[in-house]
Amino acid sequence: MSDLEEAVKENKEDLRVVANADCSASWIAKELLQSFDLDTSQQTTTEPKESLESPTEPTEKQAEGSVFAY
Repeated sequence: MSDLEEAVKENKEDLRVVANADCSASWIAKELLQSFDLDTSQQTTTEPKESLESPTEPTEKQAEGSVFAY
């Protein structure tokens, strides 16, 4: 297995997100997935994804170092 094929298979979920996004890189992600016979359709996974949103109320420790705490 080539390094590229291994990298594509390891990151196939992320590539699917990019492939289905409305961005200029989507065609590259589609090509990579198709070149290794991986489906480009969005599939749900059972793994929880990390939230990119910050908590609505910062904890005391988070607020301590914040410029907005003062």
